[in-house]
Amino acid sequence: MISVEKLYFAYPGASEATLRDISFRVEAGEPIALVGAAGSGKSSLLRVLAGFVPSLVRGERRGRLHLDGVDPGTARPAERVRRAGMLFSDPSSQLSGICPTVREEVAWGLGNLGVPREEMKVRVNGVLARLGLEALAERSPFTLSGGQQQRVALAAILALAPRVLLLDEPVAMLDPQGRHEVLQAALDLARENHVVLWATPHLEEAASFPRWLVLHQGRLIHDGPAAIPPSHGALEAPWTRLARKAEEVDLWSGPWPVREDQAVEGLRR
Repeated sequence: MISVEKLYFAYPGASEATLRDISFRVEAGEPIALVGAAGSGKSSLLRVLAGFVPSLVRGERRGRLHLDGVDPGTARPAERVRRAGMLFSDPSSQLSGICPTVREEVAWGLGNLGVPREEMKVRVNGVLARLGLEALAERSPFTLSGGQQQRVALAAILALAPRVLLLDEPVAMLDPQGRHEVLQAALDLARENHVVLWATPHLEEAASFPRWLVLHQGRLIHDGPAAIPPSHGALEAPWTRLARKAEEVDLWSGPWPVREDQAVEGLRR
């Protein structure tokens, strides 16, 4: 579904590349956390995968990249949005600002693609039901909470039927309830055979995903189960640091925890 080989990307005039020698493969149905501290290259990688380079984001890209057999960097815009949809951290920046209702907001992209009206109705009703937005369908998007707006933005992307979802810190501006709603929606979509890449610097969010891609200074330093290499303390939760200290005095053994409940269980053992 996604194949990346020796990917390199540098912004114009930058002294160093933002992404260097990145390779990985992702199959349909995989929920993956893209983990890294600020400046590690998470957003840049998602923009490259979405095909924003070079049409919307200038820079030099090298290496091989395929989404569903197509290079998003050379695909036509309509072809790109059918393969990959990208959700940003601020939902208000992704809403059109001109649609008076949630229903029309979700249909906006379909209208731009010339989708027939009857098919448009079916798709819109389907994603509204899937994300629990039916009761809000006739509300203005800008009267909704942050979590509700983020679900509307996600619904507008899903209406386009992309197979790959690129979520760039999608709950950074939300309250705990909103974070839970969007996270559960993303995990449900992975179970429905979508590829979900969830970018975050927060280990509590990443702990919900079985596979991690960890970026550090533009390089992929880990691809596998939840784990933080010892040299990258900027990503550690407080309980991870506690486990490291406990290990130094033989009070901890086994994997370091990335969630609070794992720390409690480890200390109990």
